[in-house]
Amino acid sequence: MMNSNETEIRAFMDAVWAFWTPSGSKTPPCLLCWARAACLHEIVPRSLDPEWFTKPLNSVPLCDRCHKAAHEGGHEMRAKLDALALERATTLMINYGRLDDEYDEWDLENPPRVSKGSKPKFGIDGRSVFDIVRAQIKRGA
Repeated sequence: MMNSNETEIRAFMDAVWAFWTPSGSKTPPCLLCWARAACLHEIVPRSLDPEWFTKPLNSVPLCDRCHKAAHEGGHEMRAKLDALALERATTLMINYGRLDDEYDEWDLENPPRVSKGSKPKFGIDGRSVFDIVRAQIKRGA
């Protein structure tokens, strides 16, 4: 049985997986090669960032081959993954209608409603994954 912290982290990871998964697909594509992703890879390892589960763009989908390469790639690979995550997340947010081309912020007092069956709203401190990703995009991740 999972404790409440483990449950929150699992829900967060599920929401991040869903964020990267295109509508109609069961899995997201690998951020590097577009093959079917097998896992979420933390660009900055969990051991180095105790707040990792509050940063959706730090968790990116990778296939097994690219996941191995990511662990062997060092700082250059981290920089590449960071840049790709920001670029693809920005495109996804625009496609989801969560960010317009001018990157205007929503009125966070009255955010748009997410209908059932669409991407999950789960986040940290009452913010959805979309809200957190939008803030990361505006900061440049």
